[in-house]
Amino acid sequence: MKPIGNNPSDSPVPTLQPDSHDVSTSRPSLLKRTVKTVASARIEDIVAKISLWLLAAESRQVFQDSQHVAALVDLTGRILECEGADAAHRRVVDELKTYLCASSVTLGICRDGTTVCRLVVSSDVADVDRFSDATRIAEAALQESVARSDASIWPTSDSSNRHALLAHRQFADDVGADSVVGCPLRTADGTNVGALVVTFRADSTTNDVVASTAVPSEDRLAQAATALKFLRAGEQSIANALHLQNRSCNSLTDMIRNGVRRTFT
Repeated sequence: MKPIGNNPSDSPVPTLQPDSHDVSTSRPSLLKRTVKTVASARIEDIVAKISLWLLAAESRQVFQDSQHVAALVDLTGRILECEGADAAHRRVVDELKTYLCASSVTLGICRDGTTVCRLVVSSDVADVDRFSDATRIAEAALQESVARSDASIWPTSDSSNRHALLAHRQFADDVGADSVVGCPLRTADGTNVGALVVTFRADSTTNDVVASTAVPSEDRLAQAATALKFLRAGEQSIANALHLQNRSCNSLTDMIRNGVRRTFT
């Protein structure tokens, strides 16, 4: 006796039954639904990632802004506690160089609120040589910042500003800087106090950087952009503090001058 099903003749021959729907039309429809589902899931994933990135970027920005505010408050207090204008001027360049991780910071002062800006202190040198080419080039950049009445950065992505920042470019060439940030210093009522010029170099170091390490140029450009934002936001705070120090110094000088006059008249 043979097992059932070993002989093909013992089994009924299956026949194909017609499908109730057209296969040729159902397959493209199913493919479309699948593609649409996958695409929707992909879009949702991308949107979720972008949202997370924006939240993280906003958090970083808020944190950086809070750091800037705290730094400005601290800097203003340090300026006002200085004994005399000269000490205040030196304090500004030293503090800004450290906080901004800059290669150098140069400060110019406009005497009596005029638009003429003269170099008073630089973090690069102990004493300013009034007759050197370096001083002349630095003062041209400071004067350009006062004339523009706004913070500026070189190199600039705006082609319309390239010719207007000629002194910034010359200063960058003279000191070998990758980027230069210039900012006028004006009080809340618009009185000219002076200007700042900050430089960044790829091969420069700061107190927090080991001397053998070099900061990449792209990082320096990012630091310059941060410095531009910081100085633009802190212009009036720094200017007001320096203005008070300069007025105190001028008042003392006037008192001495008037005392001498009364003695010999």
